[in-house]
Amino acid sequence: MCDFWEELLNEGRKEAEEQANAQAEQANAQAEQAIARAEQAKAEAEQAKAEAEQAKAEAERAYAQVESVKQNARSYPIKTALRMIKDGLASEKIAVYTGLPIEEVNELISLTSA
Repeated sequence: MCDFWEELLNEGRKEAEEQANAQAEQANAQAEQAIARAEQAKAEAEQAKAEAEQAKAEAERAYAQVESVKQNARSYPIKTALRMIKDGLASEKIAVYTGLPIEEVNELISLTSA
């Protein structure tokens, strides 16, 4: 009878070992899936970061262009006023034609005559 119990005990151990191995394999598979998901999330985050940096760079370029246009729009009437001052036109006419405030035209006149 001793052999019977030993054999039964060995079969129980073998089944428990097989079950433990199956659970370990399943846990390993789940861990690998989790790692794959984490790597995918990391790649997506890196892509989103790159896209955000690109969008920021594009926004900065657009802002620079707007500032350039604003500067040009501001400098054009001043350049025109300086040419008109050089030609000896009256400050009131210069203000009317350039859209600059009379005070600014007078300031330009005083700067050019200094």
